[in-house]
Amino acid sequence: MWDPEYSSRNWAVVVGYPEEIANPEVDLSMVNNIFAFNADPLEGSPTGVYLGPGVRLIDEEANIFYSNSEEEITIDAGSGRGFSRKDISNGEWRSFSRKGEGDLINNPMFVSGWPNVDLQLRAASPAIDSGSSNFAPNVDILLLPRADNPDIGAYEW
Repeated sequence: MWDPEYSSRNWAVVVGYPEEIANPEVDLSMVNNIFAFNADPLEGSPTGVYLGPGVRLIDEEANIFYSNSEEEITIDAGSGRGFSRKDISNGEWRSFSRKGEGDLINNPMFVSGWPNVDLQLRAASPAIDSGSSNFAPNVDILLLPRADNPDIGAYEW
């Protein structure tokens, strides 16, 4: 997101955007991430994760996809196909991608949202102990040790 132009595209994450490089070759792993509250219902634009042509999804598991009720998170896997939270929940995304083990579509229950954002987790968060140990660092963003079953997101509860 080094260029302000990217923010006008209204995606939370863009990997392999075809207007930049026609067929970028990208091996991507997305594990233990939280993609939440990205939709702007007034904009009516896409949001969530965009995977363009040439992106090979090596691993995708234990992520939380959660937006507002007006617009769900979608994933374009380079095939022109989008996937909603419902598609993630009912297994359609997993069937298509052969990935998505442990993905959730629940509210991650951050301590606080906009404007005083605190992305640490509340005690009842579904992210707690729901992460994957694949690719998980030994410590969280505050350098606190991760549990054997790490939490999804940057902070260990």
